[in-house]
Amino acid sequence: RWDGIARFLSELIPRIKPMFEIRLVVPEFPGEFQPPEGVSVVRIPLTKLKAADYRFPNLSLNQVKKEIAWADLVWTQTIGPIGATAILMAHRQMKQVLAYIHSIEWDLFSKSIAKRCLRGVVYKGTKYWARYIYNKCNLLLVPTLELCELLQRNGVKTPKRVVFLGVNTTHFVPPKDKQKAKEAVGLKGNDRVVGYCGRVGREKDLITLYRAFLRARKQIGNLKLLIVGGGVHDWDKLFLSKEDVLFPGPQNNILPYFQALDIYVLPSLTETTSLSTLEAMSCGVPVLVTRVGQVKDYVVHGRNGYFFKKGDAYQLSGFIVELFRDDALRERMGHTARQTVVQMYSFEKTIRDITLVLEVFLNL
Repeated sequence: RWDGIARFLSELIPRIKPMFEIRLVVPEFPGEFQPPEGVSVVRIPLTKLKAADYRFPNLSLNQVKKEIAWADLVWTQTIGPIGATAILMAHRQMKQVLAYIHSIEWDLFSKSIAKRCLRGVVYKGTKYWARYIYNKCNLLLVPTLELCELLQRNGVKTPKRVVFLGVNTTHFVPPKDKQKAKEAVGLKGNDRVVGYCGRVGREKDLITLYRAFLRARKQIGNLKLLIVGGGVHDWDKLFLSKEDVLFPGPQNNILPYFQALDIYVLPSLTETTSLSTLEAMSCGVPVLVTRVGQVKDYVVHGRNGYFFKKGDAYQLSGFIVELFRDDALRERMGHTARQTVVQMYSFEKTIRDITLVLEVFLNL
């Protein structure tokens, strides 16, 4: 599973492992897995029980208890079964507990539920659970001031610190040759490519992107839709074997796909930072996004991208057509998008901030 958290950890761990002894306790998702060199990994097998695109782990409490006893500091990335259990056991053992909050859990989980009649109950239940778990931590790291204030308003009293997420701007770079970049992922060099990279879930609202693509295709020749990722099986099937749609599924290396894009679209109903949007921008791709989370802070309408209303396929298709009809505008926006990320959202600053927090926690 190659989502925002996985990408965050893949960048972070190699940089901090010289300073700390690290042990990862992670779900045993299917697919290839190469543990970071010098880092021990405990993989928790998964059951067949699913909720949306999430598979529940076959969790051994004794195993988690053993790993918590080994650690000086417990740092979680989610409050799913593994993360929540680790927080509760660490609190009981009086260990220092740090949590990075990558998403608004009650918003994310409720929007991922297929049956609308259940979303209200799931929303309230998840919010109660999140408040309880977060209040067992010693410190919460959050990617935005807005999320910090939201947690405070909802009864989360644990101290919080804002640590902005960035991306590796030396890895996510524009291609030297856009035509060759398209051919490298199975497209033609003269194709016009609009797309999305990330988890395929209901809360991502990819149906709006697909509808906008179908509308724009009537006006733009050689228009292709590129969807990279996986998740909810029913939504995966939406893009399989469709005309002018390339759906390679989850990928370990997503850089070639970002470099093949002419336009990146984030139609999400909820986000915090959206690393995929920053990665696309770092590759010199203009973005069309909804006003969610921190996205509305780093995207400037008309300069490095455009905002469109949630669920508005008509407005989105209009922006797609506009950018493909004006190559100079699209290229100028893409250049500005990369400048934005390089100047303000480099992962090096994220590393410095996180390292400082860890050193303070461990009295180094």
